[in-house]
Amino acid sequence: MTEYSYDIGRATDVGNVRTVNQDSLLVRCGSFRKRLYGLLVVADGMGGMQFGERASGEVVRAFYQWWNEEFPQYREEDLVWEAVSDALDQVLRTADVHIREYCAEENVKSGTTVSLAFLVDQYYMIKQCGDSRIYLVGENGLSQITKDHTWVQREMDLGNLTPEEAQVHRMRHVLTNAVGAGRELRIDTFGGELAEGESLLLCSDGFYDYLDETDEGILMTENPAQTRLIAVTNHIKEKDASDNLTAVLLTLQTEERPRTLEL
Repeated sequence: MTEYSYDIGRATDVGNVRTVNQDSLLVRCGSFRKRLYGLLVVADGMGGMQFGERASGEVVRAFYQWWNEEFPQYREEDLVWEAVSDALDQVLRTADVHIREYCAEENVKSGTTVSLAFLVDQYYMIKQCGDSRIYLVGENGLSQITKDHTWVQREMDLGNLTPEEAQVHRMRHVLTNAVGAGRELRIDTFGGELAEGESLLLCSDGFYDYLDETDEGILMTENPAQTRLIAVTNHIKEKDASDNLTAVLLTLQTEERPRTLEL
């Protein structure tokens, strides 16, 4: 019988230029009836100072409440992925409405990206809005799972820009979708399975914009997840680091245990 555990690291920093951290993160995990569950969220707020911070915080608070108050009902029954997927979408859509209402009352523009991973043992479900990212970290390095909701990504899809052009384009961080910031919220959903030793990396653009081969090598080591994230964060801060930077790293660990005979 295989038993699973998650090694999780988290890091968030204001960076070298800004004075307010508009990023928010959430890490929740627990076990129930011999199954392991996890919920990871990275949200990058926008709209300036307290407005971006409020938007990302709204999303994190909503999922914290869902985990504590609503998720137990799914856990106690036979978990249906479709039902959980719908519930996660509803949390995002409700947060979208709340942020819009706040912006209308205050006559401001705001919103937030959201990259989310929900896990059961080795299986994961991803929800994506905006241009924060989720990567798979494995023996072949970093592989991007999510797709950016940006102007340059749309132009690449249309064949108007190459990846090399998009990487340096002045509009590379112009969003086409975010929670609380668009006419109609778009939620991308992905799913997959982790192998032993593989990791999910959730991060804001202030983190992944500065990743290089050194950082990729650090993330691929067998050191504890927290040790790896702190090392990469410190390396990023040695560079420009003009934006807030936030990341969560989860590594799947397994252990084979002999089955016991029930008499």
